[in-house]
Parts: sequence; structure tokens; C-alpha cells
Amino acid sequence: MGDSQQAQRKENTTGYNSWSPAETKTLINLLLKGVAAGWRDANGTFSKLTVEKRILHVINQNHKCVKTTQIELKTLKRKYLYLRASLSMIFCGYH
Repeated sequence: MGDSQQAQRKENTTGYNSWSPAETKTLINLLLKGVAAGWRDANGTFSKLTVEKRILHVINQNHKCVKTTQIELKTLKRKYLYLRASLSMIFCGYH
């Protein structure tokens, strides 16, 4: 069995679905919209309810997929932290 087949089999057994480029783009746009609209809690993070209702719901509806908070919270947090760090570097003048 080839490496790609093993990776695909492992992906299927863990229930993890990778994000497509279109889904990732939608996620980034929704995160930016959420930051601008004040969807974050006082500590600067998005609550699970906000992620489910305002982010994953839109992604699932627009891309006909089923993303849930069970697996996605870790991915969302990682992408949000990367985006936040990138934006802070841009606004602070570190290119």
C-alpha cells in the first residue's frame, strides 16, 4: 500500500477532513468579519457558540460540507492565531 493510500486510510479512520482552499478563504473572511464586528469575548477569543452559529454554519451552508466544533476548534484556533500574528506584524511594520 502506498504512502498516499495509508494517509487517506488514516484520515478516514480518524474522521478528520482537511479544509479546501475555498473553505479556508471563507474562514479567514469570517474571522476578519468577526473581529471587526466584535464577536470576540472580553479575553479576545471566539466562544464555541459564536464559532458554531456564525462561522461553521456559514461554511457548512456555502460549501455543502459538515464541519463541527469537535475537530475544528483546534484548527480554527491555530488559523486564528496565525492570522492575528500576521496582521500584528503587518500593522507594526515588520514585513
